[in-house]
Amino acid sequence: MSSQHISSLYQALANTVEIMHRHGVFNIVLCPGSRSAPLAISFIRSQKFECYHLVDERSAAYFALGLAKASGRPAALVCTSGTAAYNFAPAIAEAYFQEIPLIVCSADRPAELIGQNDNQAIFQQNIYGKHVLSFCQMPENYSVERERKWAFQKVNDACLTAYGEKQGPVHLNFPFREPFYPDKDYLPQPEADLKIIGRETGVQSLNDLFLNDVKAVINQSSNVWLLAGMCLDTPSEALLHEFAEKTNARLFIDPLSNLHLPNQLYHFDDWLKNEAVQKPDLVISFGNHFLSKWLKLFLRENAPANHLHISEHGQLADPFGSINFVVKSHVDDFFNQLNQFSFEPGPANELLLMDSEYAGKPETDKELLAAERVLKALPNGSVLHLGNSSPVRYLLKWNHLLKNKAIEVYANRGTSGIDGSVSTALAMAQDDDRPHFLLIGDLSMYYDRNGLWHNYLPQNIKIMVMNNGGGGIFTRIKGPKEQPELESYFVNKQWCDFEQLARAHQLHFEKRTHTELNETILHNFFAIEKIGMMEIVLD
Repeated sequence: MSSQHISSLYQALANTVEIMHRHGVFNIVLCPGSRSAPLAISFIRSQKFECYHLVDERSAAYFALGLAKASGRPAALVCTSGTAAYNFAPAIAEAYFQEIPLIVCSADRPAELIGQNDNQAIFQQNIYGKHVLSFCQMPENYSVERERKWAFQKVNDACLTAYGEKQGPVHLNFPFREPFYPDKDYLPQPEADLKIIGRETGVQSLNDLFLNDVKAVINQSSNVWLLAGMCLDTPSEALLHEFAEKTNARLFIDPLSNLHLPNQLYHFDDWLKNEAVQKPDLVISFGNHFLSKWLKLFLRENAPANHLHISEHGQLADPFGSINFVVKSHVDDFFNQLNQFSFEPGPANELLLMDSEYAGKPETDKELLAAERVLKALPNGSVLHLGNSSPVRYLLKWNHLLKNKAIEVYANRGTSGIDGSVSTALAMAQDDDRPHFLLIGDLSMYYDRNGLWHNYLPQNIKIMVMNNGGGGIFTRIKGPKEQPELESYFVNKQWCDFEQLARAHQLHFEKRTHTELNETILHNFFAIEKIGMMEIVLD
């Protein structure tokens, strides 16, 4: 009985991991546990995957997110039963809102043990709610042929869903009965007639009548704004520049779009809150998230007559409250077709002068000046990761410093949490020859210090910790900074010893004050050929 159970279970799992592999899943993040052993053993012994073993489930999930983000391919996550699955939740929410494909495989107890005070058993079905694109409760018994075929169909469907038009996380919950440990080195081959379900999504041309309507609206608009938000797949700068040249559109480019266009506005987050600006007649936008609070507030209060948003999957998310038309298209396809027209260009771009005036204003803030020195020193062709709260907002001030340097910028802005920046950055630096840099705050660094607790520390990354003594961003925000609870509740300064943290994980460590930070110190630190941490102490 036990032998038959083990045989049918591992044959089914050999087929399961083979289906994932044929759908392009290559990276697997495994968290240790007994109940998840059948899944982990099947992935490891197949020898077709890059398997990473991480203990802390929260950090592991962000690590998987980073692997998927860097590769553009789904990564799979495996955990044991109980609260382990809950620890995946923050990264799964981030993946959902950032549209990053993850395949979450949680082990579980059999149904009759759930809710019975049994060991390591919680309610795992639909545990992630709306933060996954799909959920499937897998069979408890693979000896019935119909259930086996249904299970493999669901694995196919999960892979297709995770990597579909709207990408994101999916969840497969595997209840396993004991015994679940096979003989040493045992793993059957996938079945020869294993069914792999494919899906073709071709590029669709936009309707000529629609394109003519868009052309007419553009020609009727004297003030066209083009908004580029955070993009994991950066559009063609040439196509966007051609459109801007033809229409004289004002270019509001988010730092996380990784776009740098001629005549783009770099300092709009400053002057939109301070200056009288004419509202646009037409807005054309794309991208998932927009970092600038003031851009969103401005458009909410000054809605244009027409706001067209381009989305590959056609689903509406409107942070501006002004979108009135969604175009289901790839950004490049849209502008490639639209640029076939000639346009009547709008009046001269008066916002460029305002932008240049703000660019020339001297900066006295010590933290922003320290960030400026770091960003100026970054080598060309590197990758910059930014922690949330203050660090990601540095680019609203200094994004122009990265122009012409071919630097890619990333941050976890799906939910904007501080909890996984270290893990995501270290995962994205795996198997990449480029230098990586993580600019992060002191609270964020300590919050994800277990992101350093594994055997996959890449030697090509440097971590710069901006230590402003707690939640320094609250000293800048109107509201918290005026409250008597500012220091105790909002800033909440904690004891942190970053040198001990760095030494514990064998990182090169340096500590500098913002006054001594200079180009030579930074270049020497960047040149060290191992992973390093620099604590930058601010008053």
